[in-house]
Amino acid sequence: MENKTRTQARRSDGVLVLVGENTLSPEGQAREIQCAKEVDTPILGIQAYRENRTTIY
Repeated sequence: MENKTRTQARRSDGVLVLVGENTLSPEGQAREIQCAKEVDTPILGIQAYRENRTTIY
C-alpha cells in the first residue's frame, strides 16, 4: 500500500490536505503526507476547523 501511495504522490503535481484534529493519527493521513514529503511533492494544508491548529510538517 505504501508503494502505491508513494507512486501516486510522485505522479501528482501537489497534495491538498484538509487538516483536522485526527490528521496525523495512525488511521489518518500521516502516511500519505509522509510519502508526499519523501518524493518532494508540494503539500498545501488547509485548516478544516478554525479551532484546530495541527501542524502537518
